[in-house]
Amino acid sequence: MPPSKQEFKDLLANDRADLVIAELAAITKPLADQHYHNQVTLLSNRLTANKREHNLGKISSQEYNLEKNRINHALLALIDSLPQGAAASGPEKEKGFWKTMTYVALVAGILGSFAEVLGFIDLVPGKPEDSLQLTVYVQDTEGKPIPALQNTGHVIVRFDNDLRDPVIGENGRTNLGEIPAKFRGQEIEVVLVAEGYEAILPGKKYVMDGEPVYFTVRRDNSLGIIQGIVKDRSGENFLAGALVMIDQDTTTLTDDLGRFRLQLPPEKQRERYLLTVKKEGFKTRTDYYLPKTGALELRLEK
Repeated sequence: MPPSKQEFKDLLANDRADLVIAELAAITKPLADQHYHNQVTLLSNRLTANKREHNLGKISSQEYNLEKNRINHALLALIDSLPQGAAASGPEKEKGFWKTMTYVALVAGILGSFAEVLGFIDLVPGKPEDSLQLTVYVQDTEGKPIPALQNTGHVIVRFDNDLRDPVIGENGRTNLGEIPAKFRGQEIEVVLVAEGYEAILPGKKYVMDGEPVYFTVRRDNSLGIIQGIVKDRSGENFLAGALVMIDQDTTTLTDDLGRFRLQLPPEKQRERYLLTVKKEGFKTRTDYYLPKTGALELRLEK
């Protein structure tokens, strides 16, 4: 018997989002309306990607916890919006619920087949005229999906007080459903949330006309900016003329105030750099530098 809504929430409180997702996947799969199961699948992908990125050291603990909290909030909203009877409330009720849902799914499938033949897709249950669908394709300047953003990046679309924050799926595709019909013909804005990438046309408006939105993005310069300051061990003296080497192939010298700053070209940009600092009379120091963390302070010992 599937958990009740309260039991789902208790699992989340005990940091077991993995168990919640597994149970939700099992009970939402048979539903005639695939919206719930699709949302569970997306959240499962986000949870897996978040853990993987954290284990690989690609994101900080703060970023990991922030994404985990977002996933938990999304799960709570999904649990509260489950159809009446989807969560357990008694064996007999559960049995009757699944029997009913099986019948509904069968009827919906039959109607769907006839509708496709006759061209009456909008009459099929599950595709009500009072709601819209939106598909967003996130792509590069050549119109190709970006593998690095799959299951990690997000797009944000606001419909009045309804803020959607879906993860970017396979082939750069993101689906948003159950959008109120009042937004038909209206302009919307799509915002990208992805480390190291930016929209080609930020602030561009797209019309809700039933056609997919092709959202073009590119790498920003944030991953290529490396900056810092070099001091002696006490931190009281700036070390001018210190040699700073990035990944053994790019070098620069600190200025009179011990500062250095580099802007690497796109082909050399990555999520982490190895910095080696040398100065005559001081011990060589090596550190890792993560972009977007601000200026790095390095102190050298004699």
